[in-house]
Amino acid sequence: MAGSKTWLATLSKDGVTVIPSTDCPDARVLRRKTILNLIEAQPRQRFEALRAFITVPNVEKSENALRETVKATEDSFNEAVRSLTHAEDELEKLWTTESKPGTSAIDWATTEAQKDLSELRGNVDKVARLEPAFHSVETALNALTRALAERKTAAESLAAAQTKQNVAGSSQMQQNAQLLGLLQDAQSYVTQNRTLSRCPICEQGIDSSELVKRVGERIAAMRELAELVSATGTARRQLDTKVSVSDHARTEFYQRATIFAGVLKSSLLNDIKAFALEWINFCELLSEVTLSETVEQEARRLWSVASQCRQSLQARREIDQKSLNQHNAIKGHVDTLKKRKVQAGSDETLLKKLKAALNLVSQQRKSYVDGILRSIAIEVERLYTRLHPGEGIGKIRLFLKPSAIGSLEFDAQFQNVSDLPPQAYYSESHLITLGICVFLALAKYFKTANTIVVLDDVLTSVDAAHLARFMALLHDEASHFSQVIVTTHYRPWRDRYRWAKGPTANTQVIELGPWTLQNGLQAGQFFTAVQELHVIVGQAQFDRQVAASKAGIVLESLLDFITLKYRCAIPSGSYWQCRCGELELYPLIYPGADPSTVDDET
Repeated sequence: MAGSKTWLATLSKDGVTVIPSTDCPDARVLRRKTILNLIEAQPRQRFEALRAFITVPNVEKSENALRETVKATEDSFNEAVRSLTHAEDELEKLWTTESKPGTSAIDWATTEAQKDLSELRGNVDKVARLEPAFHSVETALNALTRALAERKTAAESLAAAQTKQNVAGSSQMQQNAQLLGLLQDAQSYVTQNRTLSRCPICEQGIDSSELVKRVGERIAAMRELAELVSATGTARRQLDTKVSVSDHARTEFYQRATIFAGVLKSSLLNDIKAFALEWINFCELLSEVTLSETVEQEARRLWSVASQCRQSLQARREIDQKSLNQHNAIKGHVDTLKKRKVQAGSDETLLKKLKAALNLVSQQRKSYVDGILRSIAIEVERLYTRLHPGEGIGKIRLFLKPSAIGSLEFDAQFQNVSDLPPQAYYSESHLITLGICVFLALAKYFKTANTIVVLDDVLTSVDAAHLARFMALLHDEASHFSQVIVTTHYRPWRDRYRWAKGPTANTQVIELGPWTLQNGLQAGQFFTAVQELHVIVGQAQFDRQVAASKAGIVLESLLDFITLKYRCAIPSGSYWQCRCGELELYPLIYPGADPSTVDDET
């Protein structure tokens, strides 16, 4: 709130938003941390401390965008040059491999890239499409060969088993074999029908348990024959399985060979034509008649011839594919060469213009900032000399580092020696007051009708003389701003207002007491010593002892002020005593001291 107007400020991640945005007061806030950043920090941080004053946000934003564009264009140019160089090197290698035909690698590559290799590419595709047909027949033939071999082995195993079974060579042995089968069947039947009481063949009475036992004993006696019979049965079953597998493999080979023959006969590839296959020898295979031994033989003969053709086709395909790969590589490098030449030329031209624009904008911005720094230098010197008259310091010079984006440098004078870093020679209070002077000069340079200056606990360690000068300086400079607000924990500053030892016109002092989370800040009314005395005396029944004590303190302060103001020849440490309307001076420390030794600070 200012006057009759009210503004609402909201702080968010995007910054401060003020509603309404016009005619609102502009505050310039100085904290001790800002002073330390200005005086003691590195040039980059020092620039940041004054950024709010000496930068032009939109111009700096545009400059940064321009700098990023320069970097991006420079990266693009470097990448184009790198790609261009790589393409030239690769073409040089390919040209050398081909024994350097023509006048140069570029001319040769350009000619090669223009060649039409569609026919060569078609031949490669045709050979690639034939490969599955070759692979299919080869797989089927291998499967048939394995099946026939396994079938032969199974037949040999069955013959061997039958031979062993027939070793006995007699009809009795054959009868025994038949008898063994009969006994095994009888054993199975009786075992499943334990309740039998009569033989199912002769119908004589039997004991089923005894019969099963006896049959088992007879079968056991014929164990060797039983094993031979079992082995022969197993071999016969295995042979039947292998026969079925081989018949299926033969049919699969026939079907695939028939398809393969049709593919080869219809192919227009020169490598296949060169073999001059006599298709009249494969009539039955091509006519797709029922599978027979003749058809199988034709299929095998076709594969025998075609397998040789396959090797030739694979070799041709590798050669043609290598030619295509080289052509594609050459064409790719030639295209890259042309494209990157255009891009590099365009980027180079644009980069020169962008760098010139960036240099111009940067120089203008730095010139603007340097102009501000030069403009405030006189005001800083005036303010600083007023705070430190006759001390042999000052002549502050602030300037931007030419080779950096945002780097603030400054130097000063010390005992008639110029261009020295003040951090190395000035005391802490001298550096703090220097920072305050720079801040006040900048605030004054950019002031508006609504400018408010806030000094937040900036001065805490100065002697009485410098404090008096600083207070007087602030009162004089306050007329240039809408308002000056000072916050401090420094009690001597507050006491100077309490004892009326400084200007009090147009000044309001607010004294804050202890605070709590529940009650917040406690603001009390500030009274000067004279006002406190008025309050005590103004009571209906006041304590005379308290009033006299307070009056004595006020009078002592007043007389001390007069003594210092008019340089009275009174030794330091004397005190005044008021008794019955008369003043008496009592020296405490230096009786007989030379009055000329008393200075302003005394």
